Amino acid sequence: MAWMLVLPVRRWIISPQVLADRLGLTPSDEVLELGCGPGYFSAEIARRVPAGHVHLADIQPEMLEKARARLTRAGCTNATFTVTDAAGLPYADASMDVAFLVTVLGEISDPAAALRELHRVLRPGGTLSITEAAGDPGLRDPAALDALLGPAGFERTATAGGRRAATSTYRRSQADHGEA
Repeated sequence: MAWMLVLPVRRWIISPQVLADRLGLTPSDEVLELGCGPGYFSAEIARRVPAGHVHLADIQPEMLEKARARLTRAGCTNATFTVTDAAGLPYADASMDVAFLVTVLGEISDPAAALRELHRVLRPGGTLSITEAAGDPGLRDPAALDALLGPAGFERTATAGGRRAATSTYRRSQADHGEA
């Protein structure tokens, strides 16, 4: 069913360009896309960080192969692909500037563990972006996200979008927050 994740109609919900605009990327950012699926957003993100790198992570190897093929077709060479569970990310502490998830948080079996890991791999002051889309069975509104992310060491800095797709942007606290 991966083909459904790359249908052109998905642009009506949220396009890769709109999502990339919401991330506030700089050309040298290290970006983690957790739950990248077939790479629908990945090529646009890679283009926005030409001196940086995009780390695509997914629990399904088949999805990562689809993402790899998509980025190869787009000519993007600044990406790596990692099979991993969100509760045990294989990245160094404070190694990412931005991490983002699109309709993924509700699919993660242990969201608290995933948020601890995201906090660990983001640099102090780093950005975590969570986009929730209409029709997603795991949909959380911004207040529910705040309740989950606050104790994990994140503070919401912005919300963009509307009923079709809302992006909540958080900043990682400066403090070590391993107890979340």
